[in-house]
Amino acid sequence: MADDDLIFIGDVHGQYYKLADLLAQMEVFHVDVQRAGMAPKLVFVGDLIDNRLQARIDHRRTLDLVRSLCDSEQAYCLMGNHEFNAVGWLLRHPTTCQPLRPHSVKNRLQHQTFLDEVGEDSEAHRQWVAWFMSLPLFLDFGAVRAIHACWDDEVIARLRPYLNADNSLKAEHWPDAFDPAHELWSLCETLLKGPELALPNGYSFKDKHGMSRRHIRSRWWMPDARTYRDIAQVPADVTDQLPSLPLPGGHQPRAISVPVVVGHYTLDGLPVVLSENVVCVDYNAAHPERPLVCYHWRSRDGETLDSARFVLAPQKQLAREVDRAAMRVLEHYAACLSDYDLDNSQAVISEVSRFLLCRWDPLGVKFTAEGASHYRHYVMPAYKLALHGELGTLALLLWQAETTLMGFYTADHEEMALCKVQSLMLAQQLIAEVATLSRWRTAQTLSA
Repeated sequence: MADDDLIFIGDVHGQYYKLADLLAQMEVFHVDVQRAGMAPKLVFVGDLIDNRLQARIDHRRTLDLVRSLCDSEQAYCLMGNHEFNAVGWLLRHPTTCQPLRPHSVKNRLQHQTFLDEVGEDSEAHRQWVAWFMSLPLFLDFGAVRAIHACWDDEVIARLRPYLNADNSLKAEHWPDAFDPAHELWSLCETLLKGPELALPNGYSFKDKHGMSRRHIRSRWWMPDARTYRDIAQVPADVTDQLPSLPLPGGHQPRAISVPVVVGHYTLDGLPVVLSENVVCVDYNAAHPERPLVCYHWRSRDGETLDSARFVLAPQKQLAREVDRAAMRVLEHYAACLSDYDLDNSQAVISEVSRFLLCRWDPLGVKFTAEGASHYRHYVMPAYKLALHGELGTLALLLWQAETTLMGFYTADHEEMALCKVQSLMLAQQLIAEVATLSRWRTAQTLSA
């Protein structure tokens, strides 16, 4: 299997309107037959379903859209752990007649919105589960690979006897996949949920619900990890609860030789590559105020992963949320720089504001009274970064604001590279102007 132009789309979780917005932005939604051959192929990384009850969740339309794109050969769709669990919820063991996935209160709550929309045990329910059963557990395009949670060559090699030619699970092995005593259970757990590691005796941490946990998700994409703290994929605020003890033998991640795209991990902040050869496209789109993210891969651009190739759903509330997240990071960075006598630098700050409005101005609001308000959040971070000569970070601020935050992303890699160069040139000019003005203000103060 080989495709040179691929768009990997993160976990949708019934967010039909985010998906429609994202596909419209990428110019692949309602593509006519004549253009279909020119459009990039889409790759959904799984978890199309399951969410808490929200006004804009629409499982039926989400599934209808994704399946129609797959049927018209405009898209591929992977098995996610939620599709996997949906199969186990409906199917029953051939001997015990019990559901493969227990119908516990916790499991039902996780799955209820999907069941309510399709009608539990209805014909539509059975048809969708049959489609889920046809989904591949992984895709290998040669130059890039995709799987829901973890690519592990050894696990995949052990899994192959249980798979059809298209990498979907053979029908007769579904009961084995839900049997903890069978090796297939652990293989599917690793690939669809990611590997976990038990903490040493005496160590635990509190999750977001206040529950004590003794197992951590493993950053299998970090071959340089040496300690439990290094390898733990946990929220930043619990990292200090984890030990800096060396990892036991055999638990250090192996290097990834071929780029891999995953979902599953509900990451925060602005999308960035996780490591040299791993990208995640799940930034918690299930939440109403978090973006649906995709990653645009083009083999002709080379096989190096680049954070510039992420695209976010262009919804106003999502843009505001990402804007706030980006500014928190930049303001935190700027706050770490040494203080300056701001009372004697207001004129310099005003010049920074004028520079952003008249020289940078990606929105094209030059010289308007309300125009300055569009850039006011960038003035102080830009001022501090320029004052301290932080060229790379200042260029990143300008570039990220123009592309991701203000929506001027383009799928053309050459245009994105040009935008980076322009941001760097503007950052150099602003640093030079701030340095000149600051020296002049200091001289004026000393002579007064």
